[in-house]
Amino acid sequence: MGIIAVIDLYNEEIQLMGIIAVIDLYNEEIHLMGIIAVIDLYNEEILLMGIFAVIDLYNEEIQLMEIMSVIDLYNDEIQPMGMIAVIDLYNEVIHLMGIIADIDLYNEVIQLMGNIAVIDLYNEEIDLKVVFAVIVLYTEEIQLMLIIAVIDL
Repeated sequence: MGIIAVIDLYNEEIQLMGIIAVIDLYNEEIHLMGIIAVIDLYNEEILLMGIFAVIDLYNEEIQLMEIMSVIDLYNDEIQPMGMIAVIDLYNEVIHLMGIIADIDLYNEVIQLMGNIAVIDLYNEEIDLKVVFAVIVLYTEEIQLMLIIAVIDL
């Protein structure tokens, strides 16, 4: 299924873990969970396990585990409990309200408007050529301290 990146912004490193995609912007630890993607996008005040939304990109299902946000992939809705987002895998786009972002998973690219990396989840490469000031979350900013090179397996 190509290369999936494990991005740990706090530890300033990227690890490739098979087909697992784990994005945890606030917790220093990364929990790998089979082939599901763990996306921790928001709330510096709610750390808990560091997992707010668990998305199974391959089975097109959602598994709730200490989740602060319930995401409905099929109805394009979310019950906000810390994170505000509308995720639509079928229409090939993810809209994060309050976050300047437009994520297109099925077009093999993640484009976050306003200085974010381009991560190719479905093609066999990760293109992070614009990784600097990474994500603007409401009033908070997270920055990568390292520049990640293009990884192509």
